[in-house]
Amino acid sequence: MYGQLPKAFDAVLWYSSVEDDTLCLYNQKVLRKANVPCWPALELLEMWSDRRTKLFAAIAHGFVDDVEFAHWTIGSAKRDTVVKVGNTHVGEGKFLVKAGEDFPYWANLATLEPFVEGRSVRVYVVNGKTYGVEYVNEHNWIKNMPGCETFEVELGQELADHAKRVHDFFKFPISGIDYIVRDDGTFRFLEHNHFPGITLHAEAEKEITKVLEEAMNYLEKTTIS
Repeated sequence: MYGQLPKAFDAVLWYSSVEDDTLCLYNQKVLRKANVPCWPALELLEMWSDRRTKLFAAIAHGFVDDVEFAHWTIGSAKRDTVVKVGNTHVGEGKFLVKAGEDFPYWANLATLEPFVEGRSVRVYVVNGKTYGVEYVNEHNWIKNMPGCETFEVELGQELADHAKRVHDFFKFPISGIDYIVRDDGTFRFLEHNHFPGITLHAEAEKEITKVLEEAMNYLEKTTIS
């Protein structure tokens, strides 16, 4: 729909992670201008389109701490540090800088977080229920990169409760919340995803499909009326 008012659209069910942020924001503005009903609400999509805005809000509400924001930095890392540049996702724009190594050059607002050893776990939250998926990757420190395997896992109550609080704060119908879970069961929040992959957990997939079907039915009734 780039460059055109969506006259052919009665409503839009938006469940997609678009790599081109400019295109994504543009299309949302086009939908708003044309007064096209959207699910989730355009207000949510526009408010939380940038992962750095989400992370800043997560810090402000106590979901995570020990994060720095920087347009650049010089010198070497004092500890193992994960640098995430811009509003990119998955492995793009992410660097692991070991203690004593020089920071790479970047030209965008980045976040600097401590590198934490542990299991990479995504918690799905949908309809008040939680489901756990672990990413395992022997070839890359970024566990959800190509070559990874995923396994359904049981969640500790504290982790599940934390994920529900994050989900309730961001107000999206479906959440995929990423954590590093240490060997002792403690965990560190990484990020909230409002369009997580659907097929990684069988029971979560059923619940997500149900939510999407209900959303489609709602939009159809809204436009018919």
